[in-house]
Amino acid sequence: QIFMAVSKRLGIPPEQCVVIEDASFGIEAAKRANMKAIGLANKYHTRNDLSKADLVIESFSEISLEGIRALFE
Repeated sequence: QIFMAVSKRLGIPPEQCVVIEDASFGIEAAKRANMKAIGLANKYHTRNDLSKADLVIESFSEISLEGIRALFE
């Protein structure tokens, strides 16, 4: 519900939003909200744990505008 509330408050349709999450439950919530999800792997949540994400990264430096745009193609 939090992702939907933020989407509404920003005035951006959910299908145009990207969520960055480090937990599998957050990834699932973003996908249920019809949003793109980027999983941030760490020592607690591995790439495998975040496999439902549209993209999994290990560092914010891996994110680029082009990469985010590619999520919507």
